[in-house]
Amino acid sequence: IHRVLDKITDTLIHLMAKSGLSLQQQHRRLAQLLLILSHIRHMSNKGMEHLYNMKCKNVVPLYDLLLEMLDAHRL
Repeated sequence: IHRVLDKITDTLIHLMAKSGLSLQQQHRRLAQLLLILSHIRHMSNKGMEHLYNMKCKNVVPLYDLLLEMLDAHRL
């Protein structure tokens, strides 16, 4: 998990450096992005939980790809 977080952080820093913003603006923007990562992760988990519940209840027909994604997420 730490490697993934480090890679995300490195990518954000790289993108900020290429953005053309001043150094102060880059730092501010990077801090804002890092603060919302946990919210993005939370929403992702809620979405996956919702789709999994729909699958369990057979509410809507799901394609093979979606089923594989849900099953892989639960492992």
